[in-house]
Parts: sequence; C-alpha cells; structure tokens
Amino acid sequence: LVGTCRVWRGATDGSGFSPLTSNLETGGSESCTGSEINLVRALAAGGIKDTAGFSNVMYAGTDGLGPLIPTGGHVWVATNVSAGADAWIDRTGTTNPSGFPISAIAIDPSDSTGRTAYMTIMGFHVSHVWKTTDAGASWIDFSESLPDAPANAVLVDGTASTVYVGTDVGVFASSTASPVWTEVGPAPESGQAGYLPNVTVTALRMFNSGGTRKLRAS
Repeated sequence: LVGTCRVWRGATDGSGFSPLTSNLETGGSESCTGSEINLVRALAAGGIKDTAGFSNVMYAGTDGLGPLIPTGGHVWVATNVSAGADAWIDRTGTTNPSGFPISAIAIDPSDSTGRTAYMTIMGFHVSHVWKTTDAGASWIDFSESLPDAPANAVLVDGTASTVYVGTDVGVFASSTASPVWTEVGPAPESGQAGYLPNVTVTALRMFNSGGTRKLRAS
C-alpha cells in the first residue's frame, strides 16, 4: 500500500498499482499533481479478506489543510475496499477539531474484523490518541494521562493487549482495555527507573528475536 493524494495498492515488485480511493484533495478521479496538501500520512489494513485475498478493511489518515477539506487532517475508513472508491467514508467526526495531521493508525490484531483501531494526532492542546471498535463510526478518547505533546506513532501488541504510542517526549504504553499510560524504558539500573531519552519518537515496530517480542523505537 502506498499513500499519495490517494491510496494505491500494488505488487511488492512495484508492478500493477491501482488506486483504491478518489483524489483526497479534490474528491475527483484525477491523478495527483504533486502540489496537493491533503496527502495520506497514515495507513492501516486488516480484517476480513476479500475474494482475491486482500485486506478488505482499511484506514487512511491525511495531513489536511487542502481545498477540499480546509479544516485539517481527516480519517477515511473503508470496511469493503473491494467495492471501490465510494466505499471510503470520512470518519473523522469530532476527533480533530484543531485540524492537526493524523500521524498514525494501527489496527488491533486481536480483532479479526479489523474494526478495532487506534489513531494518533499531532499538535498541542488536543486529545492525542483515539480508539474505535466500530471502524470509525464512533471514537473513544484514549489520551487520558498522556503528556500534551504531539503523538507520532502507534502500535498495538494484540498478544499482550498493549498499545504503544511514540510522542515528542518518548514512548508510552497502556492496556487496550482502558487508557492508563506509563512511560516505557529499559530495565532499571543503579536503583533508578530507566527511560528512553526525552526525544521525539517517529516510528514503532514489534519484532520477534529468538522467541522474545521486542519493541523497536526510532
């Protein structure tokens, strides 16, 4: 999947790309010109697969501030991608009144339908993390005790029922059941609690190292 002013899908060898959405800048079917502002910044796919074996549930978050949607970053969701561009619905609601970029979206892998997902919002003085269990038809403010700093990345560890968020002031973790955030860091040394540096974290990934799940932050 690739995001420009539209969402595209193609083979891993770079062939056969086709658009899955309309032009998010204009709402039309024209190609991107390179001058768009409503560009796709976040993508997530999962849930039930279509007859071709592709994920049929997708989320796309935009930077915003373009002519079609002048109020800023929006979240678009399709629960039936195979139905075409008209299957995508603007599910932003009241989550982003200040119009900041939608920085990241992650589907909870423990929900096989793909309808449970989290999104993060950049900027200050806003709710930075939102959760949906119905593919964006409604959202739950999941920010709670997070610092008031831009949230840049989100990852869901379905095995441990934990959601991680990378912010401008480090990494935080919470149970997926309710938003109780704690700062993430390495094992304590010298009797002091250890934390990651107080720096901007822009990406999170979980990987398996010899049977041990490890979190990587950049």
